[in-house]
Amino acid sequence: MPALLLDGVQIQVIDDAVHFSGVIAMRDPATAITPYLSRIHRAVVESRAKELRVDITKLRFMNSSSIR
Repeated sequence: MPALLLDGVQIQVIDDAVHFSGVIAMRDPATAITPYLSRIHRAVVESRAKELRVDITKLRFMNSSSIR
């Protein structure tokens, strides 16, 4: 799956992990990020993967709107 690059944040799937890097400071990040995460979710369910890691070690900032 290609990486999602927008407004200072990059989200990409590498092997069995979703990597977040940069800054999520958008007013409503759900409109841009949720569809991408939904595609990842579908792919994981279809592949019957037993594990998916989320790596946020390179995420420098995430505003409160991103937590929802």
